[in-house]
Amino acid sequence: MRIKLWISGNPIPKGRPIVTFSGTYTPEITRLWEEEVGWQCRSQFEHRPLEGPLGIEFIFFRENRRKVDIDNLEKSMLDALQGILFKDDAQVKDKHSVLLYNEEHPGVEVEIWTL
Repeated sequence: MRIKLWISGNPIPKGRPIVTFSGTYTPEITRLWEEEVGWQCRSQFEHRPLEGPLGIEFIFFRENRRKVDIDNLEKSMLDALQGILFKDDAQVKDKHSVLLYNEEHPGVEVEIWTL
């Protein structure tokens, strides 16, 4: 089984957690991006999370050339998709990512498949 999704919006890398006396928090910009990804994913994938080992590919289209680490882009996407496309990101055994730039149509193309 192969599934393709399009998540629109400028991809946001996973931010470092904020540690306070009250606890640890995800930065707001990261949290908002992950929530948006979740809503867009749910609107395109209305099934139960996939089970077993999976492969996943991300093609990131950023609206600017500001320096970002591709692994942090992957982390925010995996966290956002967990519980929707798959139960746990530990199921991902094969992962590929590409970072491109597109000012007019930023977003993320996601393809996931069972191994």
